[in-house]
Amino acid sequence: MHPDHRALVFGPEGVLWDANDGGVWSSADAGLHWTNHNATLGVTQFYTVALDPADGTVLLGGTQDNGTIGTDTGTAWTQLITGDGGPCFF
Repeated sequence: MHPDHRALVFGPEGVLWDANDGGVWSSADAGLHWTNHNATLGVTQFYTVALDPADGTVLLGGTQDNGTIGTDTGTAWTQLITGDGGPCFF
């Protein structure tokens, strides 16, 4: 789980939900074990995004705590650099 927590709330039946810079997680045992709910989520906080001027399908994005990521399909992103992403350009 990501260390930067944005929200912790108890839901139905005492399930603890955590929203963080790495997505959404839940725990049914007060935080002893966590379930990752991010397999189908595309969530991140972008600082900047850059479009390749030679190929409009290629994007780079600098993200909050999740590195610099890139895509050439618009659906699948690959992490290129870890840590905080920053300004991106081609």
